[in-house]
Amino acid sequence: MTGPSTDELLATADQSELRRLAEDLADLGLSETRVLGFYGWSHMAAMSWAERKVADRLPLAARLVVLFTTRLALPRELAAAALGDLFEPLIATCLLEDDGKIVRSRMRLVPVGRSLLVCDHDELDEAAVAAPDDSTYHLLGCLPDSFDSWLDVGTGNGAVILARNRESALGTDIDTRSLACARLGARMSGRTDDRFEEADGCQVPGRFDLVSFNAPLPRRLGDWSVPYRRSSDDHLLERFWSRVGERVAPGGQVLVHTWLDGNAVPAGLSGGEITIVHYTTDDQPHRFGMVRWRPDQPAAVHRKFQPLSRARPHLCRQNLD
Repeated sequence: MTGPSTDELLATADQSELRRLAEDLADLGLSETRVLGFYGWSHMAAMSWAERKVADRLPLAARLVVLFTTRLALPRELAAAALGDLFEPLIATCLLEDDGKIVRSRMRLVPVGRSLLVCDHDELDEAAVAAPDDSTYHLLGCLPDSFDSWLDVGTGNGAVILARNRESALGTDIDTRSLACARLGARMSGRTDDRFEEADGCQVPGRFDLVSFNAPLPRRLGDWSVPYRRSSDDHLLERFWSRVGERVAPGGQVLVHTWLDGNAVPAGLSGGEITIVHYTTDDQPHRFGMVRWRPDQPAAVHRKFQPLSRARPHLCRQNLD
């Protein structure tokens, strides 16, 4: 059953109502800690196996997590028992669909820290808004401690901005459905100062202390039979690097999670201090990592390999220094 568009969901409740429902869901147990305890990981990059769980065997506390993080349908009485007084308001806001016998969520709600990210369930749909994956967490971990102004290019559902949950930001994307998910997530997370606007790359007015970009892969890199592995034309990054300097404030920096062409400096990038940290080993088919560009610093190129581990599965800011 196809649910409403996220634009329709946005129109169903005011900001204060959405925020209240999100806070009440967190109190009931829809939290990053509960997701981690139930699944064994806190992000949603590989959760399709959860669809196979049997709803009536789930403990009460797990039903809430499964209801909103998967497309699993719960018998109406089990969903009502798990949600209590929130059941009817959630039906009224169209966050849940109810046919009188079973209940399922229309959108995936992903708790990250104190925020809720809004994603589609069917990630095999080419138009789907996917849940954050490891690249999101690499970029998030490498953000500087503080900054005054922030542009997040290709923001998608606003995952990096909402997960950071500190500085206000401008997120841009060309996909209107992703932007609708970002706005809904911001409302549910109580993020009133963030803006999400339709724009191509960094073609927006103003200058920013931080410009971030979780870059999609060039289409030439391989098998795109899995639609949710977002791809771009082969020259997107080169255009980005050639233009982004116009958006960087004095003393500012650019942070990009990206595919790397061996040890080469990304095409279109020159001048200033360039730091390249990759985390993939030589036996892997593609090299990925973080690139930091500080255009006002003396010209230099720093390259580094940072191995990952179970204890440290993602890059962090210290790896760039």
